[in-house]
Amino acid sequence: MKKQFFLVLVALCGFAACNNKDENTKAESSIEIYEEYKISAEEGKEAVTIRAQFRREGKTGSSIFLKDQSKLLFDGEPLAADSVGKIGWFYEVQKRLDEFEGGHNFVFIDEDGTREERPFDFQLFTLDSFPLSVSRKQLILNLPGLENNSPVHLILTDTAFISNDINTIDTVKKGVLVIKQESLSNLENGPVNLQIIFKQTKNIQKRGAAAGRLTATYSIRRSFNLKD
Repeated sequence: MKKQFFLVLVALCGFAACNNKDENTKAESSIEIYEEYKISAEEGKEAVTIRAQFRREGKTGSSIFLKDQSKLLFDGEPLAADSVGKIGWFYEVQKRLDEFEGGHNFVFIDEDGTREERPFDFQLFTLDSFPLSVSRKQLILNLPGLENNSPVHLILTDTAFISNDINTIDTVKKGVLVIKQESLSNLENGPVNLQIIFKQTKNIQKRGAAAGRLTATYSIRRSFNLKD
């Protein structure tokens, strides 16, 4: 009798351990997947590129193919997987830029059927009244569409190899960005290429741990002639 009781007890403990292991495996499986979403567009281009990748063991892990019940939806539309060389597995779609401003949503469905929504707003801006020739005293950029204190990545390059160029993060104040004379002194007179990049970033967390990132980028390019 004692032997039978002992065997039943062992069986019950083993069953409980297996169940606990399965639950832990499910939790680890979900939290191991790092979600990476990138949305990028540029003024003058027709399309916005929407790309997603999923990685095991954090953002430096290898990209994976979503199998079984796992899938990704963008604005309700399932995205098909593709694979290219060192990039690995990814999910991508292109949408018309002139119809894209505003709210959108990714829905990631994992192997257990759990739905994770990743909403975001895609924000456009413009560059008004830009001159073909600029004095190096200062350059005033009017950027309607950007909120006050929005950070932008500013890149200005000339054609001289000896100059330092400008590559910095600056802040838009009430729709205006001012590039001062001290900064313009890094550039040589002549043709200059300007690029303004506005990047929005949302970190994704699961159970208090880093589980992904969503970035939306929109950029504008211009060229001008710099003079004294």
